[in-house]
Amino acid sequence: AAAAAAAAGGEAAVCGAPSAAQSEQPVLSSPELMAALQQLSSLNDALQAATNEVVVGYQEHTARLEKHKADAALERSVLKMFYLDPQKLEETVTELQSRLDAATAAAAAM
Repeated sequence: AAAAAAAAGGEAAVCGAPSAAQSEQPVLSSPELMAALQQLSSLNDALQAATNEVVVGYQEHTARLEKHKADAALERSVLKMFYLDPQKLEETVTELQSRLDAATAAAAAM
């Protein structure tokens, strides 16, 4: 009879039915369950905070990238304008030099 019971237990394990040792899993008590839920909540909060930091960092990076793109486009358009119109470049340099001279004279008069 003992051999038959052992064989039946072996068959149950092979067939996927839980054995007596497997069916006696510990059940969490209410305080243990509350502690586990609190820990899970804390982990969720930490994950949310980390996710928010990543999102903010991505948005800041994207804003810097867009500003860089705009600056580069402006530089390209200014360089293109001066390259295509050397006379405009000469006029701009002359105007800036006269402004600098006027500012220098005003500073010297003070």
